[in-house]
Amino acid sequence: MPTAWVVRRVDTVVMLLDSTHLPRGERNDALSALISEASGPTRVTHSVPDEQINSATQFWALGPSHGLIRTSGSGMRLTRTPQELRSEGRPLFALSFQHRGTSTYIQRDGVITHAAGELYLENVARPYEYAGDSDVDNASFLISHNDLGLSVPAAMEAGRRMRTSPLYRLMQGHMARLTDIAAQLPEGDQAAELLAASTLQLTRALLASTDREDPRARDAVHDTQYDTLLAYVRQHIRDPSLDARRIARDNHVSIRQLYKIWARSDLNLHEWILRERLDHARAELAAPASVNVTIEVVARRWGFSDPSHFSRRFRAAYGVSPREWRMAQVESHRPGEPPRDDDRGSAR
Repeated sequence: MPTAWVVRRVDTVVMLLDSTHLPRGERNDALSALISEASGPTRVTHSVPDEQINSATQFWALGPSHGLIRTSGSGMRLTRTPQELRSEGRPLFALSFQHRGTSTYIQRDGVITHAAGELYLENVARPYEYAGDSDVDNASFLISHNDLGLSVPAAMEAGRRMRTSPLYRLMQGHMARLTDIAAQLPEGDQAAELLAASTLQLTRALLASTDREDPRARDAVHDTQYDTLLAYVRQHIRDPSLDARRIARDNHVSIRQLYKIWARSDLNLHEWILRERLDHARAELAAPASVNVTIEVVARRWGFSDPSHFSRRFRAAYGVSPREWRMAQVESHRPGEPPRDDDRGSAR
C-alpha cells in the first residue's frame, strides 16, 4: 500500500486511514487497498460523490494469526468477486459487531440486514457484497478457518443460531469494547496476542453453546465466562470503583452468577482484587524507575484511594510497611519481585 495512504500509525500494530486526508479520486482506492491487505481482495465504492466520502478505517494485527478491523463512514459498499478470490482469497471468517447504523450482507444463499448492537458471523472466503447506510460503524474480528475448530458449514450454521446462545450478550459486550482495548495496547505488547486468543476462545464457546444438547456446550459456557471475567478484572484492576456490582453489570451476569463462576478461583473476588493490586504496587515500589514517585501516588495508581488503608493492607500481606519495603530494595540494590503468576487466576 502506498505510504501516503496511511495517515498515521498508533499504539500496537495498527493502521488508521482517514479519507478526509486523501485527495479526491483516491479515496475508494485507498480504502480498497487497506481492507484488501487486512482480509483479502476487496473493491470499495461509495453511494455518495467522491467529495462527500467521509470514512475512517482502522486495522490492528493482533499477533501473527488474527486481525481486527473497524470501518465507519457514509454509504460504503464492499465487493469481493469469485475471480478475485480464486487468485488471492484467504480462508477467513469475520465475527462482526454493528456499533452504529444498518448494514446489508449479500451472499449466494441470501440477503441479511444487521442493525446496531447485533453480532454476526460471515465467511469472507466466499464472494459477497456489503452495503452500509449513511452512517455506519462496524468492527470485525478475523479468524482463520483452521483456528475456529469447526468445519465451515458447521460454523455458519452455529453462526445463524448464535442469538440462542447464553453467551450472546457476553460476546456483544466483549466485541463492543474490543477495538477500544486494542487501541490502548503498546506496540509489540504480548497482550495483543492474548487479547486475540481470548476473543477466539470466546467465539468458539459462543458457537459451541448454540447446541444445547451437546455436553461440551455447557463446559464451553462455564470455562469462557470465568476466563472473560478474569480478563475484565485484570483490565480494570487500577480502578478504585471496581466491585462485584460493576463486574456483573458489564459482563451481563447477575451478582449471584458472578460469585458462582468465580468460585473456581482459590481466593474470593474481593481477596483476589486486593492481592492483585498489592502485588502490582509492591513491584512498582521496588522498581528503580519509581524511586521518586510517592507511596501515595503508587497506591492510587493501583486502586487504593486511602493511603492509610493501603499501608495497613500492605503490612498485613508482606509483614513490612510500604516504606520499609522500598527502603530495603534501595539498600540491597536488587529489583523487586514482579507480580506472581500463581494460582489466584487458576481453577482449583
